[in-house]
Amino acid sequence: MIDTKTIRTQQEIIAKRNMALPKKWILGIDAGFSSLKGFAPNKYFCFPSFAHKLDSELQVVNEKDILYRDESGTYLVGASAQNQIGSDDTNETETELYARNRYANKKFKIVIATGMALGISENLYGKKSDEQEIVVQTGLPTAYITKDKKSIIKAFSEHYVFELKIGTGNWKKYDIQVKPENVAVMPQPAGSLYSVVIDETGHFLPDTKEFFLKNILIADVGFGTFDPYGLINRKLVLKESLSNIGMRRILSETSALLRDLYGEDIRVPAMQKFLEKGYVDVLDEETMQSESVPIAPLVERASEMVFQEAVASLKNMTNYMRDYDILIPTGGTCSLWMDKFKEHFKGMKSLTVIPGNRNNKLPLLYANVRGYFMFCHMNSKAGG
Repeated sequence: MIDTKTIRTQQEIIAKRNMALPKKWILGIDAGFSSLKGFAPNKYFCFPSFAHKLDSELQVVNEKDILYRDESGTYLVGASAQNQIGSDDTNETETELYARNRYANKKFKIVIATGMALGISENLYGKKSDEQEIVVQTGLPTAYITKDKKSIIKAFSEHYVFELKIGTGNWKKYDIQVKPENVAVMPQPAGSLYSVVIDETGHFLPDTKEFFLKNILIADVGFGTFDPYGLINRKLVLKESLSNIGMRRILSETSALLRDLYGEDIRVPAMQKFLEKGYVDVLDEETMQSESVPIAPLVERASEMVFQEAVASLKNMTNYMRDYDILIPTGGTCSLWMDKFKEHFKGMKSLTVIPGNRNNKLPLLYANVRGYFMFCHMNSKAGG
Protein backbone atom coordinates (compact mmCIF):
# COMPACT_ATOMS: atom_id res chain seq x y z
CA MET A 1 0.00 0.00 0.00
CA ILE A 2 1.17 3.53 -0.78
CA ASP A 3 2.74 5.56 2.01
CA THR A 4 0.91 8.82 1.34
CA LYS A 5 3.53 10.86 3.24
CA THR A 6 6.07 10.04 0.54
CA ILE A 7 3.93 11.49 -2.26
CA ARG A 8 3.13 14.71 -0.48
CA THR A 9 4.95 17.71 -1.99
CA GLN A 10 8.16 17.86 0.02
CA GLN A 11 10.04 20.74 1.61
CA GLU A 12 13.73 20.37 2.35
CA ILE A 13 17.03 22.21 2.03
CA ILE A 14 19.95 19.75 1.89
CA ALA A 15 23.56 20.88 2.01
CA LYS A 16 25.62 19.08 -0.64
CA ARG A 17 28.94 19.80 -2.30
CA ASN A 18 28.36 20.05 -6.05
CA MET A 19 30.58 21.44 -8.80
CA ALA A 20 31.39 25.15 -8.72
CA LEU A 21 32.93 27.65 -11.14
CA PRO A 22 35.00 30.71 -10.14
CA LYS A 23 33.04 33.27 -12.19
CA LYS A 24 29.52 31.80 -12.32
CA TRP A 25 27.09 30.63 -9.64
CA ILE A 26 24.92 28.13 -11.48
CA LEU A 27 21.36 27.49 -10.36
CA GLY A 28 19.28 24.69 -11.79
CA ILE A 29 15.65 25.61 -11.04
CA ASP A 30 12.59 23.55 -11.88
CA ALA A 31 9.58 25.77 -11.15
CA GLY A 32 6.85 23.14 -11.32
CA PHE A 33 3.12 23.46 -10.74
CA SER A 34 3.39 21.68 -7.38
CA SER A 35 6.90 22.48 -6.18
CA LEU A 36 10.06 24.38 -6.95
CA LYS A 37 13.16 22.21 -7.09
CA GLY A 38 16.63 23.72 -7.00
CA PHE A 39 20.24 22.61 -7.48
CA ALA A 40 23.19 24.84 -6.61
CA PRO A 41 26.95 24.43 -6.06
CA ASN A 42 26.37 23.93 -2.32
CA LYS A 43 22.93 22.34 -1.98
CA TYR A 44 19.73 20.97 -3.44
CA PHE A 45 16.26 21.93 -2.22
CA CYS A 46 12.54 21.70 -2.76
CA PHE A 47 9.46 23.48 -1.46
CA PRO A 48 5.78 23.64 -2.49
CA SER A 49 4.99 26.33 -5.08
CA PHE A 50 2.63 28.20 -2.79
CA ALA A 51 2.67 31.74 -1.45
CA HIS A 52 0.01 33.05 0.92
CA LYS A 53 -0.21 36.71 1.91
CA LEU A 54 -0.46 37.25 5.67
CA ASP A 55 -2.90 39.76 7.11
CA SER A 56 -1.14 39.71 10.47
CA GLU A 57 2.00 38.37 12.13
CA LEU A 58 2.21 34.64 12.91
CA GLN A 59 1.72 33.95 16.60
CA VAL A 60 4.21 31.07 16.50
CA VAL A 61 7.00 30.49 13.97
CA ASN A 62 8.30 26.97 13.33
CA GLU A 63 11.26 25.57 11.42
CA LYS A 64 9.16 24.81 8.32
CA ASP A 65 8.14 28.45 7.85
CA ILE A 66 9.57 30.43 4.95
CA LEU A 67 8.61 34.10 5.18
CA TYR A 68 9.01 36.53 2.29
CA ARG A 69 8.66 40.31 2.73
CA ASP A 70 8.71 43.15 0.21
CA GLU A 71 6.94 46.48 -0.34
CA SER A 72 3.64 44.68 -1.04
CA GLY A 73 3.52 42.84 2.29
CA THR A 74 4.56 39.62 4.02
CA TYR A 75 3.94 36.19 2.55
CA LEU A 76 4.20 32.65 3.85
CA VAL A 77 5.88 30.42 1.26
CA GLY A 78 6.11 26.66 0.84
CA ALA A 79 4.70 23.92 3.04
CA SER A 80 3.32 26.24 5.71
CA ALA A 81 1.52 28.31 3.05
CA GLN A 82 0.07 25.12 1.60
CA ASN A 83 -1.19 24.07 5.02
CA GLN A 84 -3.08 27.37 5.33
CA ILE A 85 -5.50 26.19 2.63
CA GLY A 86 -8.72 24.87 4.16
CA SER A 87 -10.56 21.89 2.69
CA ASP A 88 -13.38 24.18 1.54
CA ASP A 89 -11.22 27.23 0.80
CA THR A 90 -12.20 28.91 -2.46
CA ASN A 91 -9.75 31.81 -2.25
CA GLU A 92 -6.90 29.74 -3.70
CA THR A 93 -8.44 28.53 -6.94
CA GLU A 94 -6.94 25.64 -8.89
CA THR A 95 -7.16 27.76 -12.03
CA GLU A 96 -4.84 30.36 -10.51
CA LEU A 97 -2.48 27.93 -8.78
CA TYR A 98 -1.99 25.59 -11.73
CA ALA A 99 -2.43 27.97 -14.66
CA ARG A 100 0.10 27.46 -17.42
CA ASN A 101 0.44 31.21 -18.07
CA ARG A 102 1.30 32.08 -14.49
CA TYR A 103 4.62 33.79 -15.11
CA ALA A 104 3.37 37.35 -14.49
CA ASN A 105 1.51 36.32 -11.32
CA LYS A 106 2.86 37.94 -8.15
CA LYS A 107 2.79 34.70 -6.20
CA PHE A 108 4.71 32.85 -8.90
CA LYS A 109 7.36 35.57 -8.84
CA ILE A 110 7.60 35.26 -5.05
CA VAL A 111 8.15 31.51 -5.42
CA ILE A 112 10.98 31.86 -7.95
CA ALA A 113 12.56 34.78 -6.05
CA THR A 114 12.53 32.59 -2.93
CA GLY A 115 14.07 29.75 -4.94
CA MET A 116 16.90 31.94 -6.20
CA ALA A 117 17.52 33.29 -2.70
CA LEU A 118 17.77 29.78 -1.27
CA GLY A 119 20.04 28.84 -4.16
CA ILE A 120 22.59 31.58 -3.45
CA SER A 121 22.48 31.37 0.36
CA GLU A 122 25.57 30.35 2.31
CA ASN A 123 26.11 27.01 4.06
CA LEU A 124 29.02 24.80 5.14
CA TYR A 125 29.85 24.07 1.48
CA GLY A 126 30.40 27.68 0.54
CA LYS A 127 28.66 30.80 -0.66
CA LYS A 128 28.32 32.90 -3.77
CA SER A 129 31.04 35.51 -4.09
CA ASP A 130 30.59 39.02 -5.47
CA GLU A 131 32.62 38.01 -8.53
CA GLN A 132 30.26 35.18 -9.46
CA GLU A 133 27.27 36.12 -11.61
CA ILE A 134 24.10 34.09 -11.31
CA VAL A 135 23.30 31.78 -14.21
CA VAL A 136 19.91 30.05 -14.23
CA GLN A 137 19.10 26.90 -16.18
CA THR A 138 15.43 26.03 -16.10
CA GLY A 139 12.94 24.07 -18.19
CA LEU A 140 9.39 23.97 -19.49
CA PRO A 141 7.03 21.20 -20.61
CA THR A 142 8.15 20.35 -24.13
CA ALA A 143 5.04 21.62 -25.91
CA TYR A 144 5.20 24.98 -24.08
CA ILE A 145 8.76 25.96 -25.00
CA THR A 146 7.99 28.05 -28.06
CA LYS A 147 5.13 30.04 -26.52
CA ASP A 148 6.34 30.40 -22.94
CA LYS A 149 10.13 30.72 -23.16
CA LYS A 150 10.20 34.54 -23.28
CA SER A 151 7.74 34.80 -20.39
CA ILE A 152 9.69 32.58 -18.01
CA ILE A 153 12.98 34.30 -18.89
CA LYS A 154 11.34 37.64 -18.11
CA ALA A 155 10.10 36.32 -14.76
CA PHE A 156 13.55 35.08 -13.74
CA SER A 157 15.33 38.25 -14.87
CA GLU A 158 13.18 40.78 -13.02
CA HIS A 159 14.75 42.90 -10.31
CA TYR A 160 13.81 41.34 -6.96
CA VAL A 161 14.42 43.28 -3.74
CA PHE A 162 13.04 41.54 -0.66
CA GLU A 163 13.77 39.93 2.68
CA LEU A 164 13.57 36.26 3.57
CA LYS A 165 13.28 34.53 6.94
CA ILE A 166 13.77 30.77 7.30
CA GLY A 167 12.20 29.26 10.40
CA THR A 168 13.25 31.04 13.57
CA GLY A 169 16.26 32.64 11.88
CA ASN A 170 16.74 36.33 11.22
CA TRP A 171 15.42 38.28 8.25
CA LYS A 172 17.98 38.50 5.43
CA LYS A 173 17.94 41.06 2.62
CA TYR A 174 18.28 40.04 -1.03
CA ASP A 175 18.78 42.13 -4.14
CA ILE A 176 18.71 39.79 -7.16
CA GLN A 177 18.65 40.60 -10.83
CA VAL A 178 19.75 37.91 -13.28
CA LYS A 179 20.69 39.06 -16.76
CA PRO A 180 18.21 37.75 -19.37
CA GLU A 181 21.09 36.26 -21.35
CA ASN A 182 22.00 34.24 -18.23
CA VAL A 183 18.63 32.46 -18.16
CA ALA A 184 18.44 29.36 -20.34
CA VAL A 185 15.39 27.15 -20.96
CA MET A 186 15.32 23.53 -22.09
CA PRO A 187 12.56 20.93 -22.46
CA GLN A 188 11.95 19.45 -19.01
CA PRO A 189 12.57 15.80 -20.00
CA ALA A 190 15.96 16.77 -21.43
CA GLY A 191 17.00 17.44 -17.83
CA SER A 192 16.61 13.76 -16.98
CA LEU A 193 18.32 12.76 -20.24
CA TYR A 194 21.43 14.69 -19.20
CA SER A 195 21.13 13.53 -15.61
CA VAL A 196 21.38 9.84 -16.56
CA VAL A 197 24.62 10.33 -18.53
CA ILE A 198 26.49 12.79 -16.25
CA ASP A 199 28.13 11.57 -13.04
CA GLU A 200 28.55 13.31 -9.70
CA THR A 201 31.80 14.95 -10.79
CA GLY A 202 30.18 16.63 -13.78
CA HIS A 203 31.60 14.32 -16.44
CA PHE A 204 29.91 12.12 -19.01
CA LEU A 205 29.77 8.45 -18.06
CA PRO A 206 31.93 6.00 -20.06
CA ASP A 207 28.87 4.51 -21.78
CA THR A 208 27.43 7.88 -22.90
CA LYS A 209 28.35 7.54 -26.59
CA GLU A 210 26.90 4.01 -26.74
CA PHE A 211 23.85 5.22 -24.80
CA PHE A 212 23.05 7.97 -27.31
CA LEU A 213 23.32 5.54 -30.22
CA LYS A 214 20.24 3.80 -28.86
CA ASN A 215 16.64 4.90 -29.27
CA ILE A 216 15.50 6.55 -26.05
CA LEU A 217 12.06 7.42 -24.73
CA ILE A 218 11.70 9.57 -21.62
CA ALA A 219 8.37 9.41 -19.77
CA ASP A 220 8.46 12.54 -17.60
CA VAL A 221 5.41 12.55 -15.33
CA GLY A 222 5.19 15.52 -13.02
CA PHE A 223 2.39 17.14 -11.09
CA GLY A 224 0.65 18.91 -13.94
CA THR A 225 1.87 17.34 -17.18
CA PHE A 226 3.05 14.09 -18.74
CA ASP A 227 5.84 14.80 -21.23
CA PRO A 228 6.89 11.93 -23.53
CA TYR A 229 10.21 12.78 -25.21
CA GLY A 230 11.57 10.40 -27.83
CA LEU A 231 14.91 10.16 -29.65
CA ILE A 232 15.31 7.77 -32.60
CA ASN A 233 18.62 7.64 -34.45
CA ARG A 234 19.69 10.63 -32.33
CA LYS A 235 16.85 12.76 -33.69
CA LEU A 236 14.00 14.18 -31.63
CA VAL A 237 10.86 12.54 -32.99
CA LEU A 238 8.42 12.87 -30.08
CA LYS A 239 7.78 15.93 -27.91
CA GLU A 240 4.34 15.95 -26.33
CA SER A 241 2.80 17.45 -23.20
CA LEU A 242 -0.38 15.87 -21.88
CA SER A 243 -2.01 18.07 -19.26
CA ASN A 244 -4.44 15.57 -17.76
CA ILE A 245 -1.96 12.91 -16.60
CA GLY A 246 0.11 13.40 -13.45
CA MET A 247 -0.15 13.80 -9.70
CA ARG A 248 -2.72 16.58 -9.98
CA ARG A 249 -5.01 14.18 -11.83
CA ILE A 250 -4.39 11.43 -9.24
CA LEU A 251 -5.33 13.81 -6.43
CA SER A 252 -8.35 15.04 -8.38
CA GLU A 253 -9.58 11.45 -8.78
CA THR A 254 -8.90 10.81 -5.09
CA SER A 255 -10.94 13.89 -4.24
CA ALA A 256 -13.80 12.60 -6.41
CA LEU A 257 -13.72 9.24 -4.62
CA LEU A 258 -13.87 10.96 -1.22
CA ARG A 259 -16.83 12.98 -2.39
CA ASP A 260 -18.69 10.02 -3.93
CA LEU A 261 -18.02 7.52 -1.14
CA TYR A 262 -18.05 9.73 1.95
CA GLY A 263 -19.56 13.06 0.97
CA GLU A 264 -16.34 14.93 1.82
CA ASP A 265 -15.45 17.69 -0.63
CA ILE A 266 -11.69 18.29 -0.46
CA ARG A 267 -10.13 20.26 -3.30
CA VAL A 268 -6.77 19.33 -4.78
CA PRO A 269 -4.80 22.28 -3.24
CA ALA A 270 -6.00 21.20 0.23
CA MET A 271 -5.21 17.52 -0.30
CA GLN A 272 -1.54 17.74 0.72
CA LYS A 273 -2.20 17.98 4.46
CA PHE A 274 -4.32 14.81 4.31
CA LEU A 275 -1.53 12.96 2.51
CA GLU A 276 0.69 13.89 5.46
CA LYS A 277 -1.87 12.71 8.02
CA GLY A 278 -2.76 9.58 6.06
CA TYR A 279 -6.48 9.85 6.72
CA VAL A 280 -9.53 12.07 6.39
CA ASP A 281 -11.95 12.69 9.27
CA VAL A 282 -15.41 12.11 7.84
CA LEU A 283 -18.11 13.89 9.83
CA ASP A 284 -21.78 12.98 10.02
CA GLU A 285 -23.26 16.45 10.45
CA GLU A 286 -26.55 15.15 11.87
CA THR A 287 -25.08 12.98 14.62
CA MET A 288 -21.79 14.91 14.89
CA GLN A 289 -19.97 11.58 14.86
CA SER A 290 -16.73 11.26 12.91
CA GLU A 291 -14.56 8.44 11.67
CA SER A 292 -11.03 8.42 10.30
CA VAL A 293 -10.93 7.08 6.75
CA PRO A 294 -7.50 5.96 5.44
CA ILE A 295 -6.68 7.80 2.25
CA ALA A 296 -4.04 5.40 0.88
CA PRO A 297 -6.49 2.90 -0.71
CA LEU A 298 -8.21 5.74 -2.55
CA VAL A 299 -4.89 7.17 -3.79
CA GLU A 300 -3.85 3.68 -4.92
CA ARG A 301 -7.07 3.23 -6.84
CA ALA A 302 -6.75 6.64 -8.49
CA SER A 303 -3.05 6.10 -9.24
CA GLU A 304 -3.67 2.81 -11.02
CA MET A 305 -6.39 4.36 -13.17
CA VAL A 306 -4.19 7.29 -14.23
CA PHE A 307 -1.18 5.01 -14.80
CA GLN A 308 -3.18 2.87 -17.20
CA GLU A 309 -4.14 6.01 -19.11
CA ALA A 310 -0.49 7.07 -19.20
CA VAL A 311 0.82 3.79 -20.64
CA ALA A 312 -2.07 3.61 -23.13
CA SER A 313 -1.17 7.11 -24.37
CA LEU A 314 2.51 6.18 -24.49
CA LYS A 315 1.86 3.06 -26.56
CA ASN A 316 -0.45 4.89 -28.93
CA MET A 317 2.16 7.59 -29.56
CA THR A 318 5.04 5.14 -30.10
CA ASN A 319 3.51 2.24 -32.05
CA TYR A 320 3.64 0.13 -28.89
CA MET A 321 7.29 1.01 -28.16
CA ARG A 322 8.53 -1.03 -31.13
CA ASP A 323 11.29 1.42 -32.08
CA TYR A 324 12.71 2.14 -28.62
CA ASP A 325 15.57 0.46 -26.77
CA ILE A 326 15.44 2.43 -23.51
CA LEU A 327 12.53 3.78 -21.45
CA ILE A 328 13.37 6.35 -18.76
CA PRO A 329 10.49 7.00 -16.34
CA THR A 330 11.20 10.23 -14.46
CA GLY A 331 9.53 13.04 -12.54
CA GLY A 332 7.92 13.01 -9.10
CA THR A 333 4.89 10.92 -10.10
CA CYS A 334 7.13 8.16 -11.47
CA SER A 335 8.47 7.54 -7.97
CA LEU A 336 4.99 6.10 -7.45
CA TRP A 337 4.96 4.31 -10.81
CA MET A 338 8.50 2.96 -11.31
CA ASP A 339 7.61 -0.62 -10.36
CA LYS A 340 4.43 -0.36 -12.45
CA PHE A 341 6.44 0.62 -15.53
CA LYS A 342 8.91 -2.23 -15.00
CA GLU A 343 6.11 -4.75 -14.52
CA HIS A 344 4.10 -3.52 -17.50
CA PHE A 345 7.01 -3.77 -19.94
CA LYS A 346 8.89 -6.75 -18.45
CA GLY A 347 7.90 -8.97 -21.36
CA MET A 348 9.64 -6.72 -23.92
CA LYS A 349 13.14 -8.19 -24.10
CA SER A 350 14.22 -5.41 -26.46
CA LEU A 351 13.33 -2.64 -23.98
CA THR A 352 15.39 -1.64 -20.94
CA VAL A 353 13.67 0.43 -18.24
CA ILE A 354 16.00 2.68 -16.21
CA PRO A 355 15.04 5.40 -13.70
CA GLY A 356 15.86 9.06 -14.26
CA ASN A 357 17.97 9.05 -11.07
CA ARG A 358 20.22 6.11 -12.01
CA ASN A 359 23.40 8.11 -11.23
CA ASN A 360 22.48 9.29 -7.77
CA LYS A 361 20.38 8.46 -4.73
CA LEU A 362 18.19 11.56 -4.89
CA PRO A 363 14.41 11.16 -5.26
CA LEU A 364 13.11 11.11 -8.84
CA LEU A 365 11.58 14.57 -8.44
CA TYR A 366 15.14 15.98 -8.61
CA ALA A 367 16.12 14.17 -11.84
CA ASN A 368 15.27 17.04 -14.18
CA VAL A 369 16.74 19.84 -12.07
CA ARG A 370 19.94 17.88 -11.46
CA GLY A 371 20.24 17.54 -15.23
CA TYR A 372 19.67 21.27 -15.68
CA PHE A 373 22.51 22.01 -13.28
CA MET A 374 24.91 19.40 -14.70
CA PHE A 375 24.31 20.45 -18.31
CA CYS A 376 24.72 24.14 -17.50
CA HIS A 377 27.92 23.45 -15.54
CA MET A 378 29.45 21.49 -18.41
CA ASN A 379 28.32 24.12 -20.90
CA SER A 380 29.73 26.97 -18.81
CA LYS A 381 33.00 25.67 -17.40
CA ALA A 382 35.06 26.58 -20.47
CA GLY A 383 34.27 30.23 -19.73
CA GLY A 384 34.65 29.83 -15.96
